Amino acid sequence: MKLHRNAKSTPSTRLIMVQRVLHEGWSYADAAEGFAVSVRTVAKWVRRFRDGGLAALEDASSRPGRPPHQTPAETVTAIRAWREAYWIPAWRISRAVGVPTSTRSCRRCGPRPTPAGCRWSTCTPRPRVRTPSPTPTT
Repeated sequence: MKLHRNAKSTPSTRLIMVQRVLHEGWSYADAAEGFAVSVRTVAKWVRRFRDGGLAALEDASSRPGRPPHQTPAETVTAIRAWREAYWIPAWRISRAVGVPTSTRSCRRCGPRPTPAGCRWSTCTPRPRVRTPSPTPTT
């Protein structure tokens, strides 16, 4: 992960900070003053080091993980298959698959495909006629 130029600490300085607190007997306040960070930040890195070791001092990704309420990929595949095969509305698909109608997975699949025999599939839309706006007279 890239560090920005205003970063107060890097993984190596965090390790030095933690070693001074744990092995050299520095207080959190002394370490915070020496490294120009808050006492809370020192406590956070010491706790992370105790919980996860050296690897816990590395920068973690800020990308959020998979939300717990996201519809599983298998269900989305089933919804897409129902939508393409049977041309039925979202509420019937949701009953068949077992998800609420309001899930984004139904909307993510796009609008229902137009069946081949439908008269609207063969008709072409009329071209839009634009009338020029009247020019103001002075």
